[in-house]
Amino acid sequence: AETEETKQTAAAAVAAAVAPKAPSEIAGKTIEEIIKGWNTELEQRSQKFAQHSGALADWDRHIMRNRTTLLALEAEFGRVKAANDAVEQQLDLLEVHQLEIHNGLLSIEAEAERMVGEARPLMDGSGVQRDELYGLAEELSVQLSQMGQQLREIVTKVNQQNPSLTDEAKDPLAQVTQILNNQLNALSYIDQQASTIAPRLESIFPSAESSGMAGVHYGR
Repeated sequence: AETEETKQTAAAAVAAAVAPKAPSEIAGKTIEEIIKGWNTELEQRSQKFAQHSGALADWDRHIMRNRTTLLALEAEFGRVKAANDAVEQQLDLLEVHQLEIHNGLLSIEAEAERMVGEARPLMDGSGVQRDELYGLAEELSVQLSQMGQQLREIVTKVNQQNPSLTDEAKDPLAQVTQILNNQLNALSYIDQQASTIAPRLESIFPSAESSGMAGVHYGR
């Protein structure tokens, strides 16, 4: 009997030795205290989660604003590119016109030299030659006027499409506008110079005035 009792006591001691211990955070606490601690921890974690959710929502709104801004910039870039393409096309057209005017000036210069050379021994026939030269001068003046008008329209269109261009040192379109304005000024100067051809022709053929040509009006 003593042996059986001894065995039971030893088994109970072993069972007590291997029984799991309660975690240190709840050791010695009542169930109410444990539940209260869990509720407090849950509330703290919920608050942190709400803070992170708010931050994510702010980032999402920030990204959407940036996306809207990028779309607006993309649309503005498309408009600027279209305007730039139109300006380039107009500049190509102006280059063609300038080449035509340059060739016209060369033609007038060559014709004037030829007519002056022929007019020295034949001053009596200078009236017909002067009419031809006046015709060339008038044609050149018309071309200059048309080109000047086209250039004014281009400059006006570029200025209207880009009213905010103020930094001419950095903005390519502002530089193009400045070039167009310079071209317009150059054409105005050429037009003024062309208008002086007629008086100079009068001085080229001084004897024509004494041969009955003084009462005839030519060109401009």
